[in-house]
Amino acid sequence: MFQEDPCVGSWWKLIVESSIILEYIEETWLQKPLLPADPYEKAVARFWSKFVDDKSPRLYGFFMKVGEEQEKAVQEGLEIL
Repeated sequence: MFQEDPCVGSWWKLIVESSIILEYIEETWLQKPLLPADPYEKAVARFWSKFVDDKSPRLYGFFMKVGEEQEKAVQEGLEIL
């Protein structure tokens, strides 16, 4: 199956993976930070970013399946939540 990955680039440099892209933006676009200044709030934001990166493929898997496979994907998604 063909899969498109998010990417961002700067001239000849290409960065792939959504969490790495967010870190890149955070470090290069200093005038508009993505993360809160408070260290605890920043850690919470990173937790949820990692959660989404780790779990989202299994959560949206039911969109690409039908029948029994779709029902199984729904159950797996509910277990994650």
